Amino acid sequence: MANSDDKIFAAISHLAIIFDLVGLIIAVLIYVLKGKESPFIGFTAKQAIGWQVSALITQKVLVFLTVGTFIGGVRMGMHPLGGFLGIFSLAGLVGLAFFVVAIIAAVKALNGEEYLYPVIGNFVAKI
Repeated sequence: MANSDDKIFAAISHLAIIFDLVGLIIAVLIYVLKGKESPFIGFTAKQAIGWQVSALITQKVLVFLTVGTFIGGVRMGMHPLGGFLGIFSLAGLVGLAFFVVAIIAAVKALNGEEYLYPVIGNFVAKI
């Protein structure tokens, strides 16, 4: 059973996704500094790191694709708002989904439960 400090560090590692790349660094620091002291923190921080890496890669690819569409559309004389709205709709919604799942994981951590993230959870657990 995880103690209250373990639960707080685990929740922070999940919620650090708010800070983008800095959040990833926070989760890595928690994993490195506290992961060996507590198996609970080690497991949850590793899951959070995997989720944040997935979020960063997905967001950067989506922004690149939608900005590329926007710039390409402007150069080709197409209506620029198609690409511009894509930046805010697709990448924004995906980012929101990543954040909501991280909040669910943080709540589970505060309750002392281990949480496997969807899609990547089993893969990260084996690492």
